[in-house]
Amino acid sequence: MNRPLLAALALAVTWTATLPAAIIYNNRTVFENTLGTVITDDFGTAYPDMFAVYNNAVMSGFFNETDFTSTGFANLNIHLANDRYCAGCNGSFRLSFATTSVTATNGVFGAGFDIVAGTTYVAFVTLGDNSTAQYALPTSPSFWGITSPLEIQSIHLGLTGGATTTNGYLEIDNLTIGDAANVPEPATWSILGAGLLALGLARRKR
Repeated sequence: MNRPLLAALALAVTWTATLPAAIIYNNRTVFENTLGTVITDDFGTAYPDMFAVYNNAVMSGFFNETDFTSTGFANLNIHLANDRYCAGCNGSFRLSFATTSVTATNGVFGAGFDIVAGTTYVAFVTLGDNSTAQYALPTSPSFWGITSPLEIQSIHLGLTGGATTTNGYLEIDNLTIGDAANVPEPATWSILGAGLLALGLARRKR
């Protein structure tokens, strides 16, 4: 194999290895533009009106695109009168994406939500390869979203390290999930980049 092609392939492999495991967003429009299919739970028409408390199974079944688990207080999911979600409005909770209509293998490509009120919690994210990462959430009102080519299995909203709590609270709205926009996979980009670089080097050599 000639040297230009070897150099191109080495560059492509290096580029692939440096792809970020996850990208964090604070702008909803930018976040949604990275998604193909966009599904948003606005905690509105799919839910009974006004204030109500539900166990995990019932809460998860209304919109049927996310599994809700209150982890501070057990089975204490609150649908607020203003069409928002809060886990007991005093505790941590987990959002899981194993069985949505846009789940790939182990989760979804992107997940995000509006933070409308509450304490500054930590988002403890489990990715599709079972690796984890955590991110301090911004104060309200704000948007927080994440995308990952590894897929997102779940996001626990609570304390550092995924620890649960019965203190503080977090109200969210417009929970959005989606699959990846129709763009070439990283491997495809690498092959394409290697080919273009090799072609350029070959022409220069002539």
